[in-house]
Amino acid sequence: MTIRKNMRQALAAAGTALMLLASLPVQTFAAEEQTTPGGVKFSELSDKVDAIAEKGSFASFGYAVFSGDEIITTKHYGEIDMEGHIAADENTVYEWGSITKTTIWVSAMQLYEQGRLDLDADIRGYLPANFLHNLKYDEPITFLNLMNHNAGFCESTYLIQTFDENAVLPLGKALQESEPPQVWRPGEITSYSNWGAALAGYIIECISGMPYSDYVHKNIFEPLGMEHTAIAPDHKDTPWVREQREKLKAYGFPPIGAAKALGPQMAFIMLYPAGAATGTIADLAAYAQGLCDPDAPLFEKPETQELLFSGSAFYGSSELASCCHGFWPEYHGVTTVGHDGGTSACSSIMTFDRESGLGYVWMTNGIGKLDSIDDMLFGKLDAGTLPAGENTDNTDISGFYSLPRSTQKGLLRFVSRLNLIPILKDGSGGYKVGTAALTRKGSGLLQVQDGENTGFYGTGRLSDGTPALQLGSMDAFGNPLLPAEFGSLCLYALIAVISVILLLVKLIQRIAKKRKHYAGMGMITLAQLAKIASLALMVAAVSVYSANMGLTKQNGMIFGIAQGVCGLIFTLAALSSFGSMFSKKEKAKAPKYLFNFLFNAFAAAVVVYFQMYQFWGI
Repeated sequence: MTIRKNMRQALAAAGTALMLLASLPVQTFAAEEQTTPGGVKFSELSDKVDAIAEKGSFASFGYAVFSGDEIITTKHYGEIDMEGHIAADENTVYEWGSITKTTIWVSAMQLYEQGRLDLDADIRGYLPANFLHNLKYDEPITFLNLMNHNAGFCESTYLIQTFDENAVLPLGKALQESEPPQVWRPGEITSYSNWGAALAGYIIECISGMPYSDYVHKNIFEPLGMEHTAIAPDHKDTPWVREQREKLKAYGFPPIGAAKALGPQMAFIMLYPAGAATGTIADLAAYAQGLCDPDAPLFEKPETQELLFSGSAFYGSSELASCCHGFWPEYHGVTTVGHDGGTSACSSIMTFDRESGLGYVWMTNGIGKLDSIDDMLFGKLDAGTLPAGENTDNTDISGFYSLPRSTQKGLLRFVSRLNLIPILKDGSGGYKVGTAALTRKGSGLLQVQDGENTGFYGTGRLSDGTPALQLGSMDAFGNPLLPAEFGSLCLYALIAVISVILLLVKLIQRIAKKRKHYAGMGMITLAQLAKIASLALMVAAVSVYSANMGLTKQNGMIFGIAQGVCGLIFTLAALSSFGSMFSKKEKAKAPKYLFNFLFNAFAAAVVVYFQMYQFWGI
């Protein structure tokens, strides 16, 4: 009895205690919500992107923001066919553009860890004999040069893509048909190169013994479950993607006015490792997440993935990487790596912070990007975090600079002289380029301040002492002749305009029957017509090149031979006028012949200097 009584008392006391506890206020300990390095809560990201999207001009786009293996937010906006009112959705495919190149660098590192590819060996050891024909230097070109885009190649003159599916060439043949000249020593100039990247993809073919598209499907897409991405030029390696791509139309957005429909713009990229991948947002997100995964699912060892994303080229003499084995680092509140891309139809971005696993992918059927999303996700760069090493080079960097990513030889050489970048002293020890102020930070760095935007350039010199600025995926190099070259092209255009006026005057005189004959009149008139034709050929060549990302061999022959004929006419007209200057019969018209001689001699010199006739060997 006593034991039972004690048990009842104990239970009663326990019940009272539980009632007292139940009456007390409950305190919860919920996990703190995650935020991005830019200070935005994960739960707010979707609304923030919505707000940014409303300010942009897009027919449609899709995006996904991820953190590790979790998709934080993903959405599709707009229409992939505005005329047919077809909305973008999870089955929409967009073209990756140059993000495709990252599959080359991943493939290369897979072969590297297998011991089948030496990043520092001469690439000619992996290529068929005598594959390269336009090399200027005997120094070896390494695979690392191709990764860093500093093998020395300029832009290709001839087609790297076609709108005719039946004209697609095998990768090796397409590379040889469009081989650009090597104009810089390997390692000296960074000049982003589609051709150099595609050559690296072909080396993957040569080593693996598989078509590049097959290698990527087997070793990248399949391990990551990417069933809705194609990479072959015609997209037929994944028929579902080809079917979906045919529904997509491209659009342009001028500064003023409505969207401009461009049609399907389905280009078949013959140098396809450099830009042909096409797929869904979900697949691109899976790819980016795989690259962020610390378990390195695409490699045998996580150390190989770490090496892939380590610096392989650097700004100035600093430790800031300018390239990470083909991936481009960007410096925000945190350091990200990634790549963007653009094709005739689409634009794309893939960026991630490997430390936190936070990143995003974005694609659209047009041209553009989501302004402010990088700052929102990754924060803004604090200029105070830039390394401020010793100023080891105080050489004056003011002057005129050229960009290397252009055709540096042959009939389109003149285009490279139309982009003139002046860097001026600001009077206080710094420099200005456009509206941006440049300040030396040491370690070969220049801080760039343009309003609220902060960035940096690297400084360096070529082997011949020419100053160079590192802008990331492309350098700018000093060119003291650039003002004269630019001016000569402007004068050439002016002379063509003057020729139009003079021909109109001649026509009016002929109609009024007041036209007087003089020695060499026919040749001078023909030269005036040739100046107009030459300028028209220059404009036409640039237009065809821009629309098709290259010229056909037939285009090149037509433009080159036609310009050669114009140059010959200028030369003959100059000789004719020179002879007439000393003719006793034409003594009174000597000043007229002098001007004709100077204009035609100048025109002939421009054709020769800018190689506008040279359609071979480029």
